Amino acid sequence: NTRRNKMKDGWETSQRAIHSIRAPISKTINTALHQQESASSSSVGGSSNNRTFLYKLNSSTKWLITLANTMGIWCRLRHFEGPFIVVGAIASVYFTDVLKQMLNHDRPEGAPFADPGMPSSHSLVSFFLAAAWGSLVLRGSPQILLPLVWAGASGVAWLRVICGYHSWDQIGVGAALGSSMGFGWAKLGDFLYQNNPRITLQASWVLYVAGSLFFIFKNMRDWLHEE
Repeated sequence: NTRRNKMKDGWETSQRAIHSIRAPISKTINTALHQQESASSSSVGGSSNNRTFLYKLNSSTKWLITLANTMGIWCRLRHFEGPFIVVGAIASVYFTDVLKQMLNHDRPEGAPFADPGMPSSHSLVSFFLAAAWGSLVLRGSPQILLPLVWAGASGVAWLRVICGYHSWDQIGVGAALGSSMGFGWAKLGDFLYQNNPRITLQASWVLYVAGSLFFIFKNMRDWLHEE
């Protein structure tokens, strides 16, 4: 009986010891799990908010680019470069549409548009504008402006991938083509202006006004209903 009582007392003592150790451990684990779940919920919410912001930023880029180009033109009324660049950019939009149909390259899975995605028109036009403005207008400007213009073009292209509208190769091809076309268009503008400044200035403004009106009625009205 004495041995049995000792064994019983020992068993009870060990159980109490185990319980005293297990209780705080369980509490710590439960607290950690609760904190992890709360962090996960916050992370999901933050991710959702970030994605909503990126979608809105992506949708606004075409308006921001249009505003920036318009301001650049009307701040330099006696110069041909701005109107000439925008005429080339408008032409590049429709060139890209033709190229997309020829290549017929699918957009990424889940993209909201069914039309072909190679090359990205946003990427092509953004890099066209960066190259043309950089070559014709920003050569003598403060050094910080040129990197900002290229960074802006890169940001526009990056958003197209992040938002799921294009793949990396589609914006890459758009950037390469747009840059090449922009540099070529700038050289053409320099050549024309050096040979006949007056005609080049007048023709650039006439084509700019006509092209802008055409683009507004054909394309910009649809921007309000897109994305």
